[in-house]
Amino acid sequence: MKGRFGFFLRRFAPVQAGEERVVGYLFAHFFFLMASIYVSKVSKTSLFLGLGLTKGSLPLVYFVSAVLTGVFAAWNTKKIRSLDRRAYLSLTRWLFALGTSAFFFLFWLTRDLGPGRSIVPALYWFWLEIFVLASVTQFWVVVGSVCPPRRAKHLVSFFVSGGLLGGICGSVIVVFLSRLMPARNLILLGLVFYLAGTVFVRAAVRQAPSAPAAASGRPPDFRDGFRTVAGKPYLRLLAALIVVALAASTMIDFQFNLAVKAAFENEEARRTSFLAVFSVGVLVVSWLLNSLLANRAIQALGVRAALFVMPIFLAAGSAAFFLLPAAGFASWAIFMKGADKSLTHTFSQATRELLYIPVPQDIKAKAKMTIDMFVSKTGEALASLLQVVFGIVLAFPAARMSLVTIAIVVVWFLILARIGRRYLPAIRENLVPSRPDAERLVREQARPETAKQLLDLLESRERSSVLYAYNLFDLLRAEKLTPELRQVLSDKSAEVRASALDTLLDADSEALGPDWSEPSDKEPIDVTVREVLALDAYQNIMRPSFDAIAGDAAPAREVDQMEVAKALGMMPADAPLTENLTLLLRHESPGVVQYALESAGRLKKREYLPLIVPHLGRPSVSDRAGEALAAYSDKAVTVLRVWLADFRADRAVRQALPFVLAEIGTPRAAEALVRQLRRRDSEVHEAVIEALFKLRTRNERIKFRERDIMPEVRCWVEGACRDAENRAAPSRNFRPLFLLLGLIYPHADISQALQNYTEGTKRAVDYALELLENVLPMAVKEIILPLLEDAPQVEKARAARRILKSMK
Repeated sequence: MKGRFGFFLRRFAPVQAGEERVVGYLFAHFFFLMASIYVSKVSKTSLFLGLGLTKGSLPLVYFVSAVLTGVFAAWNTKKIRSLDRRAYLSLTRWLFALGTSAFFFLFWLTRDLGPGRSIVPALYWFWLEIFVLASVTQFWVVVGSVCPPRRAKHLVSFFVSGGLLGGICGSVIVVFLSRLMPARNLILLGLVFYLAGTVFVRAAVRQAPSAPAAASGRPPDFRDGFRTVAGKPYLRLLAALIVVALAASTMIDFQFNLAVKAAFENEEARRTSFLAVFSVGVLVVSWLLNSLLANRAIQALGVRAALFVMPIFLAAGSAAFFLLPAAGFASWAIFMKGADKSLTHTFSQATRELLYIPVPQDIKAKAKMTIDMFVSKTGEALASLLQVVFGIVLAFPAARMSLVTIAIVVVWFLILARIGRRYLPAIRENLVPSRPDAERLVREQARPETAKQLLDLLESRERSSVLYAYNLFDLLRAEKLTPELRQVLSDKSAEVRASALDTLLDADSEALGPDWSEPSDKEPIDVTVREVLALDAYQNIMRPSFDAIAGDAAPAREVDQMEVAKALGMMPADAPLTENLTLLLRHESPGVVQYALESAGRLKKREYLPLIVPHLGRPSVSDRAGEALAAYSDKAVTVLRVWLADFRADRAVRQALPFVLAEIGTPRAAEALVRQLRRRDSEVHEAVIEALFKLRTRNERIKFRERDIMPEVRCWVEGACRDAENRAAPSRNFRPLFLLLGLIYPHADISQALQNYTEGTKRAVDYALELLENVLPMAVKEIILPLLEDAPQVEKARAARRILKSMK
């Protein structure tokens, strides 16, 4: 299948390299399965309606069918979990083959009995309902186990097309054979189609990994599936959706069967031919809808909106009957049945399968089987009870049963609204657990400023008792000393008495040597120190000393210069002595510059900015320089914007500036970054994008305009498309794309999608792309998702050409 057939298959389906064989097998299996089902359903309905039953017979049949299917579901759930996949498929294949053969012989034995004297058609109805439900459910379970969720989503429409084509072929054959043989003989034709389909499903399963062995211990039973569904709110909503959808369809089927029975009383050949022609018409319309409209509509509307298509149409059609004359009941019932089946095969079938995407595979295996095989029949049972109440007890004519259908559809709308609200959260729940933002975690819990000040405090003990005292004052003033730290520092205070301040304040040691463990002493000491430093007399006395120390280039004065640099930050910004800080900011010693930068960040004088910015390029002091510039806030934005735009500036400085602006985090800083983003300066472009995303993470109140960001997204897409066309080029880094999207679309969702996409596992990538598909607008999804999909290079190149053409 990898040769010409694989090429042919890729032209009509989104098939990736390496999966042509399994996709082809599944397509062929569903083709023959649906051919078998539609041949059998035509014979089943025609034979049953020929029994001459009354209006109350159909509700009874629906109810008994639901009960028997429930019993089968209990057995089926146990078998599918106790046997491996191949053994389970083999068992059910033989069971259905033998059962269908037995019914053929029963019909042959009772062929001479008159109408209404044989119960075999009713029993065959029950048998076929079980067969249809089990076989279709098995197919989708196999699809889910063979294909990853994201691939299954893309292939579901293709598989549905195969089933519709199979149904069309089977129904067309019945049209020609219905006048040549009785309906009971068509059972064998359905069996032939079914056995042909099993050959392909066995081949598809062989291509898939082996199913895990059944767990040892207590034998599993169907109650596990019910507990799983009952324990998850999202699964409960899915179950309710299936119940009301099947109830509405059963009500329409009830009206349709009554209309057909009345039109073809005792005319088996004509009835069988009509049902076959009707099936062909329905399936052709379904195939056209599925091929030309359904997939595009689902992509355009999204899964949640597409779910409303079928109930809206059914509600409008049911209400329209009251505008038609009574004689038009048969035509209306046929139209409604056709619409119901056509939409079920297209929108309903596809969207229901997509609703299982957020469900983890282990939970899905249990829940889907329970919902599809047992809970779904509850809808038929509910409809049969409503038919008894309204059709028999209240004696509603068949036409007025549309009121009941409308009421069911109203409940359907309410359930869909709740599913729509829970679909995206369900996807988020199954993403790789979001790693917390490291920077935010440190900022909120670890208190990095306190850690830095403590480190400065401990280092300064070895250098100078004056520096130690200064740093201790900083901690006291910031109220960041815990009782434990106060006790530790109090134990050490005997080693560094307040006499260390004598050189600065010329004060008595005992008066300034308190027990640091007493927090009440912090305020008076801090105030005293600052008042003394601000005195004109102190400024005049200390000026010669400070000037001499600041201007001395001798290495021996380095510690003294650190003390001066630290002290200057404790003075008022207009104090004359702060002029010495310009000399210290130019110093070669990293230790001196660190204290000078700290003081410059406190004083926030504009003349210091040109001296601070170059230090961003010095690794030993770049962090302190960034902190000093961030302390200026908006006062520094204009200067930083000019430096950032200057391509002659040092590269390391320019690449650090965006993160300083992000640290400032104000709207003016954001605007400066956006301006630089629009320049597309390759030297700092990725740093600017990272900084914008960081700023958005720190301050979610800042909003970015789509007209500023989308051109950059499109620029990235164009570059990625050119890389995809040039197969020799390396893949473009996808991270900037996610960061840009996170600026204008739900930030938390884009962050989670980025984490999962980066994780790289099949499941994580699938959920990341599914999340993007639900949060991005249609126009954005169409140009981005094909580039992020895990597809062969040839297909990416084809998608890239299509995207480039659409963007012109």
